[in-house]
Amino acid sequence: MPSQPNSRNHAANQPVVRHVCLYFPSYGDGGVERMTANLASGLAEAGVKVDFIINHQAAPYLSGLEYSVNFVTPPDNSSQHLGWLVDYLNTSQPDVLMTVKDAAGIMAIRAKKRSRAESRIIVRTGTALLSRFGHRGTGVVKRWLKSRKLKRYYQQADGHIAVAFGSRQELHQLIGIPEEAIIVIKNPVITPSLLKLQHETLDHPWFAPSGKSLVMGMGGFRQQKDFTTLIRAFALLHQSRPCRLLLLGKGRQQQRLIQLCRELGIEEDVMFPGFTDNPYPWLKRADLFVLSSLWEGSPNVLTEALASGTPVVATDCQSGPREILQDGKYGELVPLSDPQRMSEAMARTLDHPLNSEQLVEAASEYTLEASTRSYIQAFSHFMATEQD
Repeated sequence: MPSQPNSRNHAANQPVVRHVCLYFPSYGDGGVERMTANLASGLAEAGVKVDFIINHQAAPYLSGLEYSVNFVTPPDNSSQHLGWLVDYLNTSQPDVLMTVKDAAGIMAIRAKKRSRAESRIIVRTGTALLSRFGHRGTGVVKRWLKSRKLKRYYQQADGHIAVAFGSRQELHQLIGIPEEAIIVIKNPVITPSLLKLQHETLDHPWFAPSGKSLVMGMGGFRQQKDFTTLIRAFALLHQSRPCRLLLLGKGRQQQRLIQLCRELGIEEDVMFPGFTDNPYPWLKRADLFVLSSLWEGSPNVLTEALASGTPVVATDCQSGPREILQDGKYGELVPLSDPQRMSEAMARTLDHPLNSEQLVEAASEYTLEASTRSYIQAFSHFMATEQD
């Protein structure tokens, strides 16, 4: 099976995708949620009927969705969910049902086996699974059990999509799916709304002229994002130049991070504004964006910073940053959990930033239009593949 569908022969040789279900029953406020909402809008605009199965509609990123997206809410009672999903497949018969989370992927595969539907179940893997297990300290036995379960179900999926070559490689290593059978599609990060929203007025005193460089980080305050390393790196930078750090987001580690700032004596120059569903004006006005993650899939915020013309520094984590920054051409890559090396890279980038035009060009492959087209081609490719 080829690693990418042949777009040249797509119209003549492959089925037309008319109806897609995006199955995301645990929808929250992270990057994968934003990307799924973007894709739903892109598919609907391309003329595809879209069902979006989510646990609640009063969630971030949904208000601006294309009006023709059909929201479907599953039952609150988890014991009823499998039967409900079987009924949905039998009744709605989408050409494709795509999942973006492990548990949802397993549920969808189970439901397909019990249904009469011919829908293709596509699993999209958005993170480096092995790296996630490793950094979370998953023990050998627990990791074996999780891997065994994923392998058992994921090998029954009708198709696999990965958001980066690094996440594709780890999916292959973890559950034995041939790499060439996994289609890599770049995330639909750059949308017309992003390009418009980044120019919105932002009334915040830290963006007024002050002589202080403004460094920014963004994401959930949890282990994966490793904001502890960013704060320590900023504290080192703070010793040699006037600067401020703005951390946009929320999460269970926030109070611990605030306490670390106090211990390092930098609390006056660090701010936690909270979560916003429009971070783009913040990104565009920062002097530097830093990604400090321990693992990723394809970190959307890194692409968003580039699209905003903002210089970046990123950890060389698995997967995404090296691919997005093209081996460091568009931003320095630094080792994981190394505040000294990160601080040095931050200083160099502030002193010698790339111009904004170069940075915007680096993100040009991550458009909604290109990504939507690739997803439609991939869905058609998997529809043309005979089912077992």
